[in-house]
Amino acid sequence: MRSRIKTQLMSLVLMSAGTMPASQAEPYRVFDWQGKAPPIKPTSGPSGGGAVTHTAYLGGGQYWDGSALTPMDVAVDISVQLWNTPAKWKVDGEGFLSGGNPATYGYQSPDEAEFNFGDPTGRVVMKFDFLFSHPVDNPSFLLMDIDNNGSDHGTLFQATKLGGGTVYPTMSLIAGTTVAWTGSGPTLDVFSNGGASSDSVARGAAMFEWQETGVTGISFSWESNTGTSIRVSNIYADYNPASFAVVVPEPSVALLGLAAAGAAAMRRRR
Repeated sequence: MRSRIKTQLMSLVLMSAGTMPASQAEPYRVFDWQGKAPPIKPTSGPSGGGAVTHTAYLGGGQYWDGSALTPMDVAVDISVQLWNTPAKWKVDGEGFLSGGNPATYGYQSPDEAEFNFGDPTGRVVMKFDFLFSHPVDNPSFLLMDIDNNGSDHGTLFQATKLGGGTVYPTMSLIAGTTVAWTGSGPTLDVFSNGGASSDSVARGAAMFEWQETGVTGISFSWESNTGTSIRVSNIYADYNPASFAVVVPEPSVALLGLAAAGAAAMRRRR
């Protein structure tokens, strides 16, 4: 199974690197971290938050213009909503941005940015906004390191559409994950029901997909009560890793376990 997944992933990487899809319904990278400078980061800031950083990657992404993949600008805005010492972060200390090794589990996006928040003395709450200069269809990304027995939380997962409007994603999890949740749509709170995860395991990961056309931006908030890091993968269009089993987020019911990958009972919901 892992060999097949890695083969599929390599095919995707080769296609996105050098071959244009025949139609907009085939997968490609909207935005990837490889070769890019880390997002601007505050070196200090008020403990109550308020620092906002804006990083523009000119031509750093791509969209489908109807006949070809075309470069577009992608902005990453990070808003510090609550921030305790140390008031700084470092980005990707071991992955592609620093020339290190990729994560080892096969279905993961082959590139990512890791935001390490050091050892805060209290809660950290940050909002991540990815803004596209041209609309894209059906975007998705992986969020990793959702761990630490409930102290990490991802909330406010949403996207904006061309012409206005807010839309919410489908969340996908794998068998054996320790990721759990409460709520749905605008109240979805994604957290961990287990211990720390690492680059070599998948249990702290979740995938978010927007089955929507004309998406102009994606955002989410990240909260932690202890020292933590978060890993954010590439953003894809029409990308669904083969090893993900899809589940239904039920309001106020935490995920305690899943059947084996490929079980027929898996469902999906926005």
